[in-house]
Amino acid sequence: MHCLCSAKAVANHFLELAWSDGTTLNPMQIQKLVYIAHGWHLAITEKPLIHESVEAWTYGPVIPDPTEVKAILGRVWEVYKRFSAVHLSNMTHMEGTPWDQTWKKNDGKRSVSIDDSLIREHFRELGEKNVNRKVQA
Repeated sequence: MHCLCSAKAVANHFLELAWSDGTTLNPMQIQKLVYIAHGWHLAITEKPLIHESVEAWTYGPVIPDPTEVKAILGRVWEVYKRFSAVHLSNMTHMEGTPWDQTWKKNDGKRSVSIDDSLIREHFRELGEKNVNRKVQA
């Protein structure tokens, strides 16, 4: 079975390899290594390594990192960085959360996937509650 990787996962693997060799990589090296690994994977397996598309930029092939993703990750970090692991765990285990619904529906069976639609609706509701609190304030 073939599983596509994220470009970031591949980049992180190269960073780990560099660290274990006692060296560092700059962003351009990482971009090019991910591209080269993707190319070799295509040549050997006839399947893509990464799910992102490769774009032709001024200085060669680049796997772009969507700005929206960076903005979301930055905001999540700003809001949640102050919480401990236990507090974050408690948030995700609350009554009615996607985890809670899935856990109960499957009688506590492990390794059952939480449906993305449940997760999407849960976070949409959280966003709406947050907006409504700000409007009422």
